[in-house]
Amino acid sequence: MAVWRRSTYTCTCANAQETSMVAFRDLWYRHPANNSTQYPCVAPHGLTNMEGKHVPQGFPVFGNQCAIRMGVCLKNAGVSPGALRLATCSVHSPDEMHIIRAADLANGLAGASIEGIGKVERIVGTDAKDFYGKLYGRTGIIFIHAYWLRQGETTPSGDHIDVWNGYRSSTKWLMEWFSWLGYYSKYVKAKEVWFWDVK
Repeated sequence: MAVWRRSTYTCTCANAQETSMVAFRDLWYRHPANNSTQYPCVAPHGLTNMEGKHVPQGFPVFGNQCAIRMGVCLKNAGVSPGALRLATCSVHSPDEMHIIRAADLANGLAGASIEGIGKVERIVGTDAKDFYGKLYGRTGIIFIHAYWLRQGETTPSGDHIDVWNGYRSSTKWLMEWFSWLGYYSKYVKAKEVWFWDVK
């Protein structure tokens, strides 16, 4: 039986309560997925998560943790927990920034003023399916809205938020979908793609 381990990260900013200027290098190298941590939010003991599912000790609290990974990444890159007060996992301290919904995090980033993170650029409608060409060679944070089906749905509502290094996200499986199924097979259904430049 596999037991998921939670990696520990250290914020290198002078005062963890203050947000330092965010640099892409820090986002990329401090993203949990780029440090072999797919599930940073694991149960410290047996519990029932917010979805009503029992989670044994040492297992992921939620199956989809892209927003949690991005929240941890932002914290690791120097963003203060106070800069984004959003719903968190309720298992760990809000200071861990285990933000549970990608759309909430995207909206929070769109409304926040965090030094080093550019203003949101929204690619909508029919342009959303062609986001790759618009974002190729640029670094930052990407949010893909409503492109995958949740269980029991007939219309896609699943989102993804991640770092973007100019040609792929941190989660290698995302780009594997491009090659295995064809780029448009997954993202043609995205309603919107948001992007924040981070140098």
